[in-house]
Amino acid sequence: MEKGTGKASPVTDLDKVYDEWQARMNRADLEGLVDFYLEDVTYINPDGKLLIGKAAVRTDFESILALKPQIVLGDRVHHVYHDIALTTNHWKMTFTDPDGKVQNLTGGGIEVMRKQADGGWRYIIDDASRSASK
Repeated sequence: MEKGTGKASPVTDLDKVYDEWQARMNRADLEGLVDFYLEDVTYINPDGKLLIGKAAVRTDFESILALKPQIVLGDRVHHVYHDIALTTNHWKMTFTDPDGKVQNLTGGGIEVMRKQADGGWRYIIDDASRSASK
């Protein structure tokens, strides 16, 4: 967190974005996760639902974090053009559902990020749907 702001520090090294995103998800850091997204982000959640805007991302992550998931992001690839990056990954998530059954999900992510004035990379499009790995 940035001192005195209550806001997550920007991740300025594109190679560290997935590490930090994964760490924030695994420690249930809602504010830190949401900080990776622009106000008008286009987000497709793991169920394939299209959501627009940071507020919708926040609501979706609240429900995901309630399950206390653990995620691993692998097979990370970045392609950069000036201040825009196309990134891809494969993910594995484990959580316990409300019935007490352990669930294991896998999927792929395709994201577009833009470097911001503070030097941090933030998502402008995030397709976290499991269909992204097909």
